[in-house]
Amino acid sequence: MKVFLAVLIGMLLSAPAWAFTLCIEDIDYPPFTLSNQRGEAMGLLPEMVQLAAAENDAVITLLRYRWKRCIDKLRKGQVDALLAAIWSPERDAWGAFPKYPDQPLATPDRRLRLWREEYRVFVPRQGTLRYDGEHFTGLQTGIGAPPGYVVWQRLKDAGVLSDSVLQPKTGLRLVALNRLDGYVAESSIGLHQLQALGFSEQVNMLPQLYHADDAYLVFSHQFRRTQPQLTQAIWQSLGKIRRQHGKRLLTKYRNP
Repeated sequence: MKVFLAVLIGMLLSAPAWAFTLCIEDIDYPPFTLSNQRGEAMGLLPEMVQLAAAENDAVITLLRYRWKRCIDKLRKGQVDALLAAIWSPERDAWGAFPKYPDQPLATPDRRLRLWREEYRVFVPRQGTLRYDGEHFTGLQTGIGAPPGYVVWQRLKDAGVLSDSVLQPKTGLRLVALNRLDGYVAESSIGLHQLQALGFSEQVNMLPQLYHADDAYLVFSHQFRRTQPQLTQAIWQSLGKIRRQHGKRLLTKYRNP
């Protein structure tokens, strides 16, 4: 009996104090997210969250769905967190971003971001599309972007979005074949995709930055309400991990 109790106590002491589910888009975006040979999610951002969870005695169950389905599940509380999202006022309706105390309607606390993302316009080497920081010229077939992303909505609002729904790999391939005016993608992701496709020489990146913003780990409102201390602690850990290990992890997944 004493042996059983000792084993039971040991198991309880070694068990994680917390657990939560994390939804990640089911498309690989190296170096930020990718899959290993077993189909498991890995990459710069998942490893950062895993490190933050371990630091707070928590374990994560990773789930992969389409981006819009991840958002829907987060809104309904069917998953606890989403990796990763740029903030906008409209997105406060479906997810909890790291805010300053007593400022729920303000912009997030940038110190607790996951990463700074820079989106640029990829164009055919012989293409006509130009961007001056405000307006596009030389538009013929339209511009693509990852569906549902902030940059996708921005292109749509400007009236320059392609009619086709294009994921990065397909969109960049069409750009390389000069069948699409341009494609907006996070710069590291776009360059990595072009190299993997063998189209680096056929595509240029316009010098003018199109969009830059911070990406965050977003919790469901339901999980945030029930676990306010844990969510805040993980956000705090992520800020520290990015500062201390971000460059090393970026190099690791840029050159796997």
